[in-house]
Amino acid sequence: MKSKASYYLYFLLKVIFWVIRSLVLPNPFSPLEGLGEIVNLVFGGVLFPVSYFMTGLFYHRGDDPAAGSVLYMLFYVVNSGVTYLIMLTYPFVIGMVIVAAVYFAIILAIRHFICRN
Repeated sequence: MKSKASYYLYFLLKVIFWVIRSLVLPNPFSPLEGLGEIVNLVFGGVLFPVSYFMTGLFYHRGDDPAAGSVLYMLFYVVNSGVTYLIMLTYPFVIGMVIVAAVYFAIILAIRHFICRN
């Protein structure tokens, strides 16, 4: 059974990270200029399940909730930054695909080397 302190820490981190995601991080679709806000409303929610999935590659639910929360926030920030880089190459669709493919290949390679048995 986990201690109360670990759950309080998890809750505190959860609130802090929500504030950071909501108020501090910039819109990753802002390079699209006028369309950035609309694209963020329509597709911005994709960052949450992608970050959750990537967290699950390295973290097993229930092991240490605070560590899982920190890892999720780390992946959310990185995914937001990569999304921003992808949007910088916007007119060049091939560039968008290349950046995304290289990024996911790097994540899978890191997981392979860290999680080897």
